[in-house]
Amino acid sequence: MDDQDDEHWFFKSWRPAVAWAYLFLCLFDFFVAPLLLGLYCYYTHTPYIPWEPITTRGGSVLHVSMGGISGISAWSRGKEKIAEMENDYKDDHDKDRDQDRNQDKDTPPDGTK
Repeated sequence: MDDQDDEHWFFKSWRPAVAWAYLFLCLFDFFVAPLLLGLYCYYTHTPYIPWEPITTRGGSVLHVSMGGISGISAWSRGKEKIAEMENDYKDDHDKDRDQDRNQDKDTPPDGTK
């Protein structure tokens, strides 16, 4: 059994979970909340108050940190995938080389069987 298969579900799926959470947060903060506020003001006949996104308060630290987290995790995941591909290539190359050696042992030097 591979070490990757033994890994806990949280460690395998934290990157997509963080990405989905950030996506929903941005969708709410930049699309849903302003739309709902506009509809509320329209139907209650109150003056429109422009929506101020919650995530941009404080210098947009949330967006900067999420950009750093997603960038670094994508870079590290890329490194993991490259290392995994190199290991798979080496394993396949070693198997092919071993098969060639075994075939060479079975074949006499003059090439006839």
